[in-house]
Amino acid sequence: MDKVRLTYGVIGGGQGLGGWFARFLRKKELPVLVSDISGKGDFTDNRELARHANVVILAVPIKAMIPVLEEIYPELHGKVLIDVCSVKEFLVERVEQLREENPDQHTYYASIHPMFAPTMEQLRGQGLLWNYETVLPARFERFFRGLFSKDGARWYDVDYRMHDRLMGVVQGLNHFNVFVSAKALRKCGVALADIKNFASPPYRIFIVFFTRYVLQNPALYADIQMYNRHVAPVLRLFREEVDRLLTIIENQDRPAFTEYVNEMQPYFEPNQDDSALSSHLIHQLGVYLDRARKAESQQATAEVEGTKKS
Repeated sequence: MDKVRLTYGVIGGGQGLGGWFARFLRKKELPVLVSDISGKGDFTDNRELARHANVVILAVPIKAMIPVLEEIYPELHGKVLIDVCSVKEFLVERVEQLREENPDQHTYYASIHPMFAPTMEQLRGQGLLWNYETVLPARFERFFRGLFSKDGARWYDVDYRMHDRLMGVVQGLNHFNVFVSAKALRKCGVALADIKNFASPPYRIFIVFFTRYVLQNPALYADIQMYNRHVAPVLRLFREEVDRLLTIIENQDRPAFTEYVNEMQPYFEPNQDDSALSSHLIHQLGVYLDRARKAESQQATAEVEGTKKS
């Protein structure tokens, strides 16, 4: 399989993460074809794209992964299929079933998970997870991984089953916490502008991330929450802890509150280096906010002066 002559096809390449992959590969001066239901591509027919591409990257919404996989699979003999799905078990297991159902068809397959948003412009410091593969041609695998490594990204090999267990916490718990906290903030009846004005830099960081997540496509987060079977048990545990701490507070039980916090400290003590990192980030945010306030003040002054002159 000659990497120089490979054509890459990105299904779902007209937007989102698929759009990111299409742009990234084109910057690497690789031939790229795109199919997308929006019409922003070379094809609207996914099978037609699969016929013309040597490497097919499946970058559709999670709920569409299985239907599109089944649609294009007959066109993938002798080709490479790469999915970038955020949930792995249901998809990898369906690929394995298709391989068993079609013993005369040989399709190379890899399952990866880019741990960054499609708005990311620089790869340095970003991570990608390599979750599953049938045996790929070694030359191609080195080349494909190297496309990202050369830009400063890091690959981590994680079994697809462990991936979903980890993502139940890394994504499931994190997203749930953000959305519930943001909704509670919304229902408190205090204007967001007032909260921002009086928030310290540490609290402002929470506002930054609330805004980042809430203003993105909620369908993506819904699929991550609902397709990963490991999410719900983690969220039930979260609810138990919310109820436990709320009871302590309502009972005004200070010793119990202290014990509640103290009992989790051994878990986080090996991570003390992050305290220094948080101090650095808080300082940098404080500097950024100070500059922003000065710029706003200067602009307001200039507008007042302009009004006086007119």
